[in-house]
Amino acid sequence: MKVAVLDVGNSIYLGLIEYIKSGVEPRFSEGRVIISGGHIGFDVEDINATAEDLLSMGVRILNNPAAIVSGRNSCFLQDPDGNGLQFVEDLNE
Repeated sequence: MKVAVLDVGNSIYLGLIEYIKSGVEPRFSEGRVIISGGHIGFDVEDINATAEDLLSMGVRILNNPAAIVSGRNSCFLQDPDGNGLQFVEDLNE
């Protein structure tokens, strides 16, 4: 996987991801691509606390917070309409 992140200002980032391993099928949930597909992402200060808060509100978490590239933790969730959401904590800040 190759990742490029563009800082467009006002704490808004555009992430471009190229999956370079051929033959990998995207993972689906309720008819929508969640992981390895389109989603909106949010930076958070404490991903574990955020995940716990969202769980207590009944949000469906697709994976527990886990380490990803560049010293960051991430978790994916699904909103009530089935849209993919990603929360990321930067461990370097």
